[in-house]
Amino acid sequence: MTATNVSVMARLTAPVAVAAVLAASLLPVDAAAQSVRDQFRAAAKADNIGRAFQTFNVFSGTPGISTAKYYSDVDLNSYKLPLSHSFAPLGWQGPLGNVSPYVELTLGYLDANQNGVVDTPFGSGVAKLNFNSFTGLAGAGLDIPLSDTLRLRPILLGGYTQLTGGAHYNGPGQGFFFDVTHGIITDVHINSAILGGAMELIYNRTIWTDVRLRARVRYNQLVTIVTDASDTSLDDTGNFGVATGGAELNGPTGMKLFGRDLRWLGFIHATWLLNTPKSVLGFNSFVELGGGVQFVDNETIPGIQGLILRASAIVGPGVDGWSVGLSLAF
Repeated sequence: MTATNVSVMARLTAPVAVAAVLAASLLPVDAAAQSVRDQFRAAAKADNIGRAFQTFNVFSGTPGISTAKYYSDVDLNSYKLPLSHSFAPLGWQGPLGNVSPYVELTLGYLDANQNGVVDTPFGSGVAKLNFNSFTGLAGAGLDIPLSDTLRLRPILLGGYTQLTGGAHYNGPGQGFFFDVTHGIITDVHINSAILGGAMELIYNRTIWTDVRLRARVRYNQLVTIVTDASDTSLDDTGNFGVATGGAELNGPTGMKLFGRDLRWLGFIHATWLLNTPKSVLGFNSFVELGGGVQFVDNETIPGIQGLILRASAIVGPGVDGWSVGLSLAF
């Protein structure tokens, strides 16, 4: 079987190209399917298909990767609920007196889709790939003030993720395709633990009368450890490095809504999937440019400073996209 599309579609279907033709021509159908399946399983393991699937989980759950719709070789719909909190300083004597405990939780969901034409020994058909990833990633660390404007956060991370879905093939040899790929690229499920750590640097200051600058950079190192999979070929521990960074300006509009101040904001944000080949998703880096307004209300709910409405565009080598959403300002 071969596929006309690249990235995930090509990685999942290309390994059986020659084997399918030879086996189907020399063996009965049932024996051919088993022969091809054995070769497909071995090729999938050698080609790190399990790690390619884990990329969806990491993209879904890593803090700092934007909630957005991404258009590339694989179309992604990514949704996140990020929560974080810095507690009061420890108050100890010595250099740790101003250090605060810090916790975070990121809940993520990702829907990935790709369509392509697949050639089998029986003719060509259409394969539709659809995968869904659910991820929860928790973090605990320290919020360390380096100066009045600069803070450092070392964070330990741990979580769990589940991937389900697969390829849906319509065309000649549909039964043969299912027998060969069941549990490997059709009816797939992978449950994995995620362990790792992150280092984040945050810069805050007022640069004009009431215009605030907030910049941050963060590096995440994550390991995915499979605890259950639909096929042994997907049992592949993955190592991932993800870097994010950006800056935001926030200033007054001079307007009020329901007696509360409205502030404008503009931001730029970048993401790099450092050791993920571009061929997996069709991209491995992008920039997000956007803006919005903040409804300031720090009285109704303690700890919440207001509501933010923002919109952005995503551009990068091999990808574009957009995002519109509401968030809380803490």
